[in-house]
Amino acid sequence: MKKTDFLAKLIDEKKIQVIEPSENIKNAYLKRSEESLMSSKLLADAGNLNDSIALTYYSMYYSVLALFYRIGLKCENHTASILLLKGIL
Repeated sequence: MKKTDFLAKLIDEKKIQVIEPSENIKNAYLKRSEESLMSSKLLADAGNLNDSIALTYYSMYYSVLALFYRIGLKCENHTASILLLKGIL
């Protein structure tokens, strides 16, 4: 499936939507990002690298969602979030 077809399907399913920007939701995602990163560091220090890596990923993902809510975009799909972020940069 082409990227454009994939994104169009998610738009049709309302998993990607243009919304009003939200500072509150943006801030909530940034808080989750910071918490995930702090937990990731603790796990890494304890030698639990697999879970540390997973939480580091989620920290980055929550930061992307914060950016999207800041600019008025809602995306409920990890792969689509990456594709959309690539399109912004």
